[in-house]
Amino acid sequence: MIINNGGIKNNLIAAICLVLSSASLVSHAEYQPDLLPWNNDRGEQVLIDSITGDVRVVSLFYTDCPNTCNLTIEKYKQLEKVFQSRGISANFILMSLDPKNDTPSALKAYRTERGLVSKKWHFLTSSEQQVAIVAKQLGYQFTRLDDHVFHRMKIFIIDSQNNIIDVVKMSTDVERLSILSEKK
Repeated sequence: MIINNGGIKNNLIAAICLVLSSASLVSHAEYQPDLLPWNNDRGEQVLIDSITGDVRVVSLFYTDCPNTCNLTIEKYKQLEKVFQSRGISANFILMSLDPKNDTPSALKAYRTERGLVSKKWHFLTSSEQQVAIVAKQLGYQFTRLDDHVFHRMKIFIIDSQNNIIDVVKMSTDVERLSILSEKK
């Protein structure tokens, strides 16, 4: 009997994608940042709460992601332009889903390669356990298969009181975010 491992793996990948695409949205509730420090791309330890501004733009990503994370970065750039044009002070936080490979030096290389040099961009890594806790708090579902992490693009806009005020997905028109209607 011959088993086609590629077919089994492809079916498993399709099933994972289906589960992730049907996952429910997180309620627009209060987000409680964890009190454990994260490591940034400069090798410093930071607390999420120490990153301040009108809003924090938060998502999970990983540097070797072939698709979704590139789209996330492009959406972040759109958000940066819109917030800047509206006078909204925003910090852009990307937390690694792959702490084993996304060391501070790997995050620094990723930032440099993409020209994301503004101090408003924060690339963070921590332990797998800490990443799982934050993902669960945000309702951000992901799963790992071999060296690939399956996840959707989901960006959280969190206000200065830690309320999730918007959830941005791939199809979201960033010009229609609720925070923008409040700042007119």
